[in-house]
Amino acid sequence: ARHPGDSRAMILKARALSGLDRHSAADSLFEQVAVQSNGFPDDVEALRAWATSLLHLKPWPRAISILETLSHCAPSDAETLQRLTVARIHLKRYGPALDGAAKLATIPGREDEANVMIAAIHHDKGDARAALEAWERVLKHNPNAENLQVAPAEALLMVGVNVLGSGNPQRAADLLERSLRQSPSARAYVLLGQAYSQTDRVEEAIQAWRSALAIEDLNITARE
Repeated sequence: ARHPGDSRAMILKARALSGLDRHSAADSLFEQVAVQSNGFPDDVEALRAWATSLLHLKPWPRAISILETLSHCAPSDAETLQRLTVARIHLKRYGPALDGAAKLATIPGREDEANVMIAAIHHDKGDARAALEAWERVLKHNPNAENLQVAPAEALLMVGVNVLGSGNPQRAADLLERSLRQSPSARAYVLLGQAYSQTDRVEEAIQAWRSALAIEDLNITARE
């Protein structure tokens, strides 16, 4: 059996490897420590580093296991909550992901980030109304959708998608126009064309679809 000091040295080396973005090597070393120690030492910083490497490598079940262990050690740590929620979303574990995001939303300064994740979860579940409610909470305090985990143009586009789906093409057009001012995209132009067409702005709809074709000539939806 190794001396406890050997495990400590291995942990320090693994943390250093993780910090250098050598995530596969870090993961292997952390795993060796866990096997040799019949578990893993109660070391919050080591667990954070291991979680970082696993999130880069994307074996989501293992990442969730480490993050859940870490959350027991630091239950109010916002970064752990955020990472755990992201990993759960990737595995479509929507119930626990919503629980984690809701808890993250109670932490000052993390509300918008949490509501973006809540919107994404509801969108993936096909619940457009709940997704829109989450986006509305974001825009209420952050009308320009700035400093989120997605770019402002993408955030405004996603809100526009949900607003259009909710039956409000006029507001959807406004959101999509704002998205396009930030960053033109074929998808936003296609959706804008749909919003215009639903409000009898036929010529503007045609122009929006032409703009989509100019960006992405093979966009089948715009062609149709």
